[in-house]
Amino acid sequence: NDSVVFKLTEPFTGVLLQVEEFGCVSSWVESKAKRKPIFDFGFQPAEGCQPMLTIGNATSADKSILYHWLTDTTVFAGAEAQFLLNGYGNFGFTVAARSEITGCADTLFKPAQVVVHPKPTAAFEVDFPVAILEQANLSFTNQTVDVNKFTWDFGDGFTATDIEDPYHIYSAPGTYQVTLTVVDINDCENSITKTVTVTPKPTAFFEV
Repeated sequence: NDSVVFKLTEPFTGVLLQVEEFGCVSSWVESKAKRKPIFDFGFQPAEGCQPMLTIGNATSADKSILYHWLTDTTVFAGAEAQFLLNGYGNFGFTVAARSEITGCADTLFKPAQVVVHPKPTAAFEVDFPVAILEQANLSFTNQTVDVNKFTWDFGDGFTATDIEDPYHIYSAPGTYQVTLTVVDINDCENSITKTVTVTPKPTAFFEV
């Protein structure tokens, strides 16, 4: 019932064993010992904004290791795997490895390996989406929360940067696509576009 524990530095090695009991010594017995593969994996990048593309890479000092990346929906074979993460949060991953030399296998799960930040929900309002030219001094109000950078494109060749609630004067009638781009503290970016219509000044007429 005695047991012996070996710590193997190599995947496959020979072991010599001799037993002594009650003054009697056995002959040397040679056996082969093998262990599970020793491996690790990581991601680059490991943090970003949704949707996020990241590449996982599995490594080992052992030779002839076959890797499989295990997900809820599919299995990817190979030391390198690419993942498109559309959601946000902390993502854990599982990798299975098998040695072609020993036939031994092991599985490694690592939680929170990739952190995906949600992109901000861009929103704004304009006081007059439809305005006549002589009153086309419009006020734009940011409604996005938890952001610290603002870029406005008023659709007529003019822009404004780092102004949360700008005013803008349109000098000609037309239909303009106004875009607000916002960036939060995690450098996650999003944008929204709305239409502003500027009409000519109405011309009064009458019949005699």
